[in-house]
Amino acid sequence: MTTSFAFNPKAARLLDAAYDEELVLRRAQGRQVRAIAGFAVVGGSRRSVTEEVALAFSVSRNQAHLLVETSCALVRRLPNTLAALENGDIDLYKASKVSQLTREVSDEIAAQVDTWMAGRLAERDPGAIRKSVDHAVQKFDPDGHRDRAVNKRALRHISLEHEDETMSKLSGYLPAEVASSIYTSLTHAARTRRANDKSRTLDQHRADLFAERLLAEDGHGKPRAHVHVYVDLLTLAGAREDPATLAGYGPIPGWLVREIAADPGSTWSR
Repeated sequence: MTTSFAFNPKAARLLDAAYDEELVLRRAQGRQVRAIAGFAVVGGSRRSVTEEVALAFSVSRNQAHLLVETSCALVRRLPNTLAALENGDIDLYKASKVSQLTREVSDEIAAQVDTWMAGRLAERDPGAIRKSVDHAVQKFDPDGHRDRAVNKRALRHISLEHEDETMSKLSGYLPAEVASSIYTSLTHAARTRRANDKSRTLDQHRADLFAERLLAEDGHGKPRAHVHVYVDLLTLAGAREDPATLAGYGPIPGWLVREIAADPGSTWSR
């Protein structure tokens, strides 16, 4: 591993040693995945297998379920991703980004995504891998992706979770372009306010504005914020279905871009 500590040999040696151990852990995870997938074949029902893994690993049933499902998907449907794990190019968490985003597609589509991702896994962070997989799924399964997106949008909701010491978490499960627009608008307003009030952080201003807008009695929101969508002309015209890019989020399908473009409030530039 090449490090940036040219003038600190001790720090470089320690970082290299830590990275060497990381490679050992990744390869061990690859062997563990094969063992769990093998156990799933002979260990009885999926429920029984999950419960046995939860007991053996002292983890929750949900964690065990995710581990079993990821292991089985890697062994059965994603050989290139599994090879990257066994080679030490990625860890299990990164590998799970591929399995999670392909769990609802056919074996054929999963194989196409797995092959396309083969050279796009090493030396990338989990977020970048997720975006690449999402792009590939949209590329190889545009109709299926649209159907799943419609179903997911029907599940939009707001949830409230109470936490400790007088705090709570209010979350919204929203379409990506809506959530991005809300966050961009809040950030722009928070920066403007912070320029005149340094007593609160940007996050605090953003949270306060969020509450103020939701609790406003007249119900009128602020002007819609600008969010950047990058798309080629042919996709925008409907001549092809290559994914576009929503800044700060990642790939979005062509049909969604065209919906955004058709909105009278949208502004487009070249």
